[in-house]
Amino acid sequence: MASAFVPVPVPILGAPLDPSSIDEDSVAQDWLARFSDALASIASTDSSLSRFFVSSCDAWWKDHLALTWAHRTARCMSTIDTLFGKAIESRKPREFQLVSATVISMGPQIGYIQVMFKFTTTVAKCSGIVKLVPEQGEWKAWTIFTKMDDLLDHTRDLSKLDSPDKTTEVPNEVEVLIFGAGQAGLQVAANLRALGMSTLVVERGDRVGDHWRGRYDTLRLHLSKDYSELSLMLAISSHSFPTGQLAYRPWPADFPYYPSLYEVADGLESYSKSTHLNILTSSCAIQATYSEEAHKWTVDILSQDGTKKKMYADQLVFATGVNGATPSVPYVAGEADYQGTVIHSSAYKDASHWKNKKAIVIGAAASGHDIAQDLCNNGTEVTLVQRSPTMVLSISDVKAFYGRVFRPDGPPLEIADLIWESTPIPVSRTLSRRALKSEALDKKYEALRKAGFLVADLDPMDAVYNRGGGHYIDVGGSDLIIDGKIKMKAGVPITHFTTDGLAFDDGTTLDADLVVFATGYNLQSMSQAARKIVGDEIGTKLKDVWGLDAENHLRAMHRNSGHPRLWYAGGDFGMSRYYAKILALQVLATAKGLLTNRLED
Repeated sequence: MASAFVPVPVPILGAPLDPSSIDEDSVAQDWLARFSDALASIASTDSSLSRFFVSSCDAWWKDHLALTWAHRTARCMSTIDTLFGKAIESRKPREFQLVSATVISMGPQIGYIQVMFKFTTTVAKCSGIVKLVPEQGEWKAWTIFTKMDDLLDHTRDLSKLDSPDKTTEVPNEVEVLIFGAGQAGLQVAANLRALGMSTLVVERGDRVGDHWRGRYDTLRLHLSKDYSELSLMLAISSHSFPTGQLAYRPWPADFPYYPSLYEVADGLESYSKSTHLNILTSSCAIQATYSEEAHKWTVDILSQDGTKKKMYADQLVFATGVNGATPSVPYVAGEADYQGTVIHSSAYKDASHWKNKKAIVIGAAASGHDIAQDLCNNGTEVTLVQRSPTMVLSISDVKAFYGRVFRPDGPPLEIADLIWESTPIPVSRTLSRRALKSEALDKKYEALRKAGFLVADLDPMDAVYNRGGGHYIDVGGSDLIIDGKIKMKAGVPITHFTTDGLAFDDGTTLDADLVVFATGYNLQSMSQAARKIVGDEIGTKLKDVWGLDAENHLRAMHRNSGHPRLWYAGGDFGMSRYYAKILALQVLATAKGLLTNRLED
């Protein structure tokens, strides 16, 4: 469920930071040395870390596995001292080293020194980022982010991706069985392969990428290819790897800035081949049972030709799609009486059959806009039915927002990912709202409202992490609505189908030859699929996925699912890229008996 936007306080500067007057390396080195000394003695002194953090607003510490073996965020000093006091005593962080320090200005009142560092714990190599701001003549931490990069003595060997297994037969027993060969499943498999774990990816489609090929023809990524690369995660704490080992399988140089669905599909297939992943296509899991004694899953796999086989695995990963597996179609009475065509957006391909006809598209998020735009541009009279307000973003603003970090001349991708993830989500919500609001966007909102469109509050992080949709990055659909070329019917409930179209609660009707439900997908389809496969005894213990928990981390994703040897993976390309490594480390640690003493909320 979407949550109301509540901005968090941020440090306000009296004047913009002047990089020419700041020796950022000296500032960073001094703070890091004092901070690491304090961590070394905190267990014996039981003292607060408050002298290192801001007091003018809330301080934050976000951790991905490094100190808590979990996804945790502490807000304000009391929770930082409570949670990370325990974590520091248990993990004993040490050997802190400065990597870089950069002055970042976000306007006349917001700025900080971004300090990247690396350190080790009792079990892992780790990295981190701290944002330092000036406060009463000293530099204090506003936010800290710590992340596990590699388990000690288990460093990745990327050369394992450069050659296939000795046998071409599909194994019937692997350490990890992964369901779904999308961007999430493939990148988890590649990370596990580099860590030396045997995997098999089970894919329902005939080819890798078919879940993309089956969507509407005009579909393109609305986020850039720079953000949407496929890769293995390196880290600032990792050692150099031998020449010839490829950390990334980037998109081809001639890829457009916003790749089409066919380019994405072919790119995924190429990635699976270049990393030599073991993939069983045209197959799906129908049942899985778990042996507590053997710590092993027995899984029944059904192929499209009706053949069944048993497979065995130590751990399972469900990467079957968070937002795209099971269509969500609201019930509307009287559909049997309607003489036209009714489909969900997942079944829409193109406008070729609907020229000079009438169409209704129900749903005003990304797919609804895309389909309405395609129909309109190909001679169909289109009405967009909007049930609730939609957040609209300018594609140029989004490009600039992501381009601060993800761009060809920007930091290496592994560093960009670290920077992107380092800010706690409540802070990101506040900063993204500031960055994406513009006078031009306000004018577009005004024009959309005049055209009858319901504009939602600007809060992109909530749309992504809580709603899993409900927003539109404008690639032309808004102008068609403003110009009246796409008609609007907004905020009026549908009551029933008529013979010729739809009837509404205000007494009006709309005729149409085609009705498209662009009403999204069931965000719980992945957890529901897992429960169905593993049965009630285990399924009732599994957590729901997606949506933010109390500490603003995604529920159950890439973390404890409710079963110690079952995992969920998903998200867009950037999210899948980053969290594939986070998940792979937990899978490896589980196999090695190292994932102990999680400090979970």
